[in-house]
Amino acid sequence: MRLTGPLNDLLARFGIQGPAWLASPQTSLVSVFLTDTWQWTPFLALVILAAIESQSQELIEAARLDGAHGWSMFRRITLPLILPVTSIGILLRGVDLFKKHSTSSTS
Repeated sequence: MRLTGPLNDLLARFGIQGPAWLASPQTSLVSVFLTDTWQWTPFLALVILAAIESQSQELIEAARLDGAHGWSMFRRITLPLILPVTSIGILLRGVDLFKKHSTSSTS
């Protein structure tokens, strides 16, 4: 039986036979978790980037004039401003996760 896929092809170049990722109980849960993470990471990254880019430049400039920089600026200015948008993105992700879980456990 020839196992195909990009990761198994990469392992085969080094002379390692890759496992049947979804057929083994040891690797199937990890495989599904990594695939799901790979699918949703770009969406959340774009949501957070949009929140950061939409910050008011006047507010950032005022914070710098008041002496904020680096970690303190992120913690006290940026994070509170992006938290609502980030929370919505995480909420959407959670809803999708539970939707997938409920459809896979009932079929």
